[in-house]
Amino acid sequence: MIEDPLLTPYQLSGLNLRNRIVSTAHSSRYTSGGIPTERYRAYQEQKARGGVGLVTLGGSAVVSRDSPPAFGNITMYKDEVVGALERVVDSCRTYGSGVFLQLTHLGRRTTDHTGDWLPTVSSASLREPAHRAYPKAAEPWDEDRIVADFAAAAERAMAAGVDGIELEHYGHLLDAFASPWHLSRLSPDDRARATQLPERVIRAITDVIGDDMVLGVRMAVDERRADGLDLDAAHSLLRRYVALGIRFVNVVVGTIESATRLSEVIPGAGHKSAPFLDTVAEVKRSHPDVTVLHAAKIDDVATARHAISNGFMDLVGMTRANIADPYLVTKIRERRERDIRPCIGARYCLEGGTTGGVVCVHNPAVGRETHLRHEIDTTARRSRKVVVVGAGPAGLEAAHVAAKRGHEVTVLEAASEAGGQVNLLIANDRRRDLAGAVDWRLEQARKYGVEFRFGVFADETIVLATKPDVVVVATGGLARTPSEAGLHLADQVDDIWTVFEQPHRRYGRVLLYDDDGRYPSLDAVEVLAKAGNTVTYASPERSVGVEVGALNFADFQATFDRHGVTFAIARGLHCVEPHENGATMTATLETEAGAPAERVTCDAVFYAGGTNPNDELYHALRAHSSNEGRVDYDAFIRGDPQPQPHVPDSRFALYRVGDAITSRNMHAAILDAHRLALGV
Repeated sequence: MIEDPLLTPYQLSGLNLRNRIVSTAHSSRYTSGGIPTERYRAYQEQKARGGVGLVTLGGSAVVSRDSPPAFGNITMYKDEVVGALERVVDSCRTYGSGVFLQLTHLGRRTTDHTGDWLPTVSSASLREPAHRAYPKAAEPWDEDRIVADFAAAAERAMAAGVDGIELEHYGHLLDAFASPWHLSRLSPDDRARATQLPERVIRAITDVIGDDMVLGVRMAVDERRADGLDLDAAHSLLRRYVALGIRFVNVVVGTIESATRLSEVIPGAGHKSAPFLDTVAEVKRSHPDVTVLHAAKIDDVATARHAISNGFMDLVGMTRANIADPYLVTKIRERRERDIRPCIGARYCLEGGTTGGVVCVHNPAVGRETHLRHEIDTTARRSRKVVVVGAGPAGLEAAHVAAKRGHEVTVLEAASEAGGQVNLLIANDRRRDLAGAVDWRLEQARKYGVEFRFGVFADETIVLATKPDVVVVATGGLARTPSEAGLHLADQVDDIWTVFEQPHRRYGRVLLYDDDGRYPSLDAVEVLAKAGNTVTYASPERSVGVEVGALNFADFQATFDRHGVTFAIARGLHCVEPHENGATMTATLETEAGAPAERVTCDAVFYAGGTNPNDELYHALRAHSSNEGRVDYDAFIRGDPQPQPHVPDSRFALYRVGDAITSRNMHAAILDAHRLALGV
């Protein structure tokens, strides 16, 4: 039998890795005061338990006080970090994974108004757009202390037992002392001194770790800008670094000083898979004795296998794929690749600053490993008959989890297919990968014996006729109208669901009023613009798509720019007045501050305002239920069994999830269903 190239062992210097799959460094924000928490330990442990060959901690771990955490970084300038980090390392090593730690000085990629409020520092006083810091140009004494800080951080990493260190060399401090567009700001004398800093750091760390740990670098080999580092210059740099002790390179293409630039480095849905393989292969050809690692939208097994089997790289980073499914490697080894929960490119995991830490849009256990499970076992104390009404993401989550736990599950769905609102959203063809959240659940549910009845509009009589023990109402929501939001507008104003239902329709001049701020609003704008409409986006918020993450917004913005979408921000929609011809109308936009009204002439107006619960069935069933829909939130949050009142056997437990409760996003709806299904 031919061995899977992804599962072949690999020796990196003196470290033996059990396979070629790596979880690269990334920010989880699971720290407290810069110290890894129990949540962080459990999160990383699951990847090791799931079989990954190498776990890289940090994202990044900062070495100096004037490099305060900008995104939940581990603070390696504190002695108290050692014990907490050691617990994480031990947990991962228990399950056979190697463990590296990424070290950095953030340079200008942080802020000077947090932590100890010290001025930020870089090679030149060049402001970073993303974090808006104005760094001072490093003086010789700054460089001396930063080198010493890297060495001290390496000592702490060694004390914590990590197997290797990865130096961050793109978008942070070290590359600012190597990239032409930074160095060009310096005088010849200062430039000559500055270029020595990365090599001084490598020497200092090598003096600390010797041959006991592996040292590598994560660096941009092509910054993709006219004044930036190109591949030839990167080859020269890398050869110098290797001579000093660098043993692996984690290849990056691009820069990260803005959301648009970062979105190119970390591609999401709608982007080409593994877009930088040719560049990575060139690095490997030019440096055959150096271990080459790469991770950029390699989110499926076939692509990863292709990259390794063709020798484009030695180790493959499947970081987001391992977030979506930490048991990816185990499932490859057990020949269960169809069971792998797919990464759907939503990049919700990169919005940890607004979600309390990394979460996956369709894996509810991510970041909740201390009380939720990635893999569902047959844990039900007795099999019960569970009826789920609705086959959107929430209904499908409830169905497959309950079935895996050992229950008999029936799903009633009014439509002819599963998907719910996801089937509307993928009218934006750039976001078709979202369908993976539906397809995977549907296949898992069927595999575990769930019965689906499509084309059934479930009413009270139909549900009662199934004689259920548990009913989960996952009927979703209905688009909220302007009048329901307290806006008294003309009847001609339609909701954005109409846009998704007729994605190619040309209306002419269109106003979309976004009273929601979430992804569906911007998806609707993109669909309208691509259909050839002239679109004005208006919102009462001070920014466009206020709930949309920066990286995903950069993708929307690219479409908006191409199609000439215009914006009216911090504007409320006061009224819409039809013209006498009945075909056009005037929308009046006003500010709360009393600025002069703006009037927009348009052929169609659409309103985005979230959803109202489609809860008629839920309320009809309450009188027949044993719990009247009550949920014990303490048990619910833990995924523990819900209390069961002593009532006649003919009664059933009733629950609702997702938009059937109130307007929820996809992750919240799936999380509702997951926690509930663990407790029925």
